[in-house]
Amino acid sequence: ASYVSVLTIVAFTLERYLAICHPLHIYAVAGLRRALRIVLALWALSLLAASPFAHYTTVNYHEYPPGNTSVSSASTV
Repeated sequence: ASYVSVLTIVAFTLERYLAICHPLHIYAVAGLRRALRIVLALWALSLLAASPFAHYTTVNYHEYPPGNTSVSSASTV
């Protein structure tokens, strides 16, 4: 989620910069389809950037009390 948040803020900042510095050009190319494509591209880029973290992360379960074989969601670390 943090990858998407950062990239979305960068996209909005760039969009505001273009709207202020190049208003006529951005008016000609702006639209809902363009915004949707940018958001989808940001999500794809974020998933790609976060995939190594998801691949190398493991969840360790601890038995409490010791010897208990049932694992609950409260035992995750």
